[in-house]
Amino acid sequence: EALQRAPGAAAAQEKDKYRDLLNETASITLSSTWKEVKKMIRDDPRYSKFSSSERKCEKEFKEYLKDKMAAAKSDFRELLKETKTITYRSKKQMEESEQHLLDIQKVLEKDKRYLVLGCIPDERRKLLTAYMEDLDRRGPPPPPYGLFRSPYPVVTNK
Repeated sequence: EALQRAPGAAAAQEKDKYRDLLNETASITLSSTWKEVKKMIRDDPRYSKFSSSERKCEKEFKEYLKDKMAAAKSDFRELLKETKTITYRSKKQMEESEQHLLDIQKVLEKDKRYLVLGCIPDERRKLLTAYMEDLDRRGPPPPPYGLFRSPYPVVTNK
């Protein structure tokens, strides 16, 4: 049974090394094509050890890019949550004046998580708009804990 698992484990290890190669190739971006990338990595032994099938290498590259894109979008959503200038009022302010959106973009442009999606600006804007619409739907956040005074006395059991 251990012998049957070994080839799969070896293949998984080669796949991990191939992905490491893709990660270490700094010039690969979310908009890189297989044709461009293949030229950059073909002399690395991790490329040939992963598979002799170019189709398999290309397929794994596309999976790698898909994973990278999903991670980049998730990171961007996290950035939006951290951005204090985006509030439940942002959608309305943006509809009244384009300046609010420009102000938000000025803040976001300083962060790598915004810049990495530069190859898909329309998608990035959709994510931003969807986030502002979500905040608008939810309305104002509840008051911070401790600031709300209840008209009823707090009873503690001692």
